[in-house]
Amino acid sequence: VNQREEQVSDNFFNATLGVSLKLGKHESHLMWHDPLQEIYYKLDVLANRKQDIEVCKKGDADNDGVCDDWDRQLDTPAGARVDGAGVALDTDLDGVIDLYDKCVTVPGPVENNGCPVKKDNTVTATAVEQELKNVYFNFNKATIRPESNERLDQAAKIIKENDGKYLLTGHTDIKGNAGYNLKLSQERAAAVVVALENRGVSANVLKSKGVGSAEATIPATASDAERLADRKVTVRAVEDTNEWNSIQKKDYTDAPTAKKAVKKAPAKKKKK
Repeated sequence: VNQREEQVSDNFFNATLGVSLKLGKHESHLMWHDPLQEIYYKLDVLANRKQDIEVCKKGDADNDGVCDDWDRQLDTPAGARVDGAGVALDTDLDGVIDLYDKCVTVPGPVENNGCPVKKDNTVTATAVEQELKNVYFNFNKATIRPESNERLDQAAKIIKENDGKYLLTGHTDIKGNAGYNLKLSQERAAAVVVALENRGVSANVLKSKGVGSAEATIPATASDAERLADRKVTVRAVEDTNEWNSIQKKDYTDAPTAKKAVKKAPAKKKKK
């Protein structure tokens, strides 16, 4: 009721009565809920909670520092280094773990303790020499005959498939002048080296020399067919680095090419 008189106004009061219902799972009303305060409260609860965190429930059976729960290799040998999954390290991926690998950074078979198996270059040299027995030259020359190409191809293939460095030595029979035979054997051995290099053999693995008739065993009185056994190119594998470096690429110097003299035309006489 508001009674009004001149210059007078009475105060009045308005009262409201109602009911508030809370919906949802939150403890506080949405109107005055403070999410940040709730986070702080939960952090305090966690900080004050005394609860031990259990790590490695299944243990570490191989004692490699990786729990069995996520260890992919449960029987790692003692002392082996492992990756994050508990697998023993194998740096060169050759199937031999680093713990047992004698050549950690170079692949090799298990039976050789993870080291590469060194090839027997002597066997390779013998195989190459067997092929070169059927390499023929023109008479008294260092020119290789065409029918020798197949043998040269096979000899080059053997060398390329194997490691090693090889010295090719030329031989002649005992008949004839010793000096001439020496030069011929040197040239023939060098010619075989060039032929093999032309077939893809590295120039760094072949060298040549000649010995002429110095190692001939068949007497000069024997038949030509018999003396053929002394006319050959032998092959030797050179394992020692110092020895290899002391050997020249070839043991002779090519004869200098003679320059043809150029005749000058006679000067024309000037007419007076």
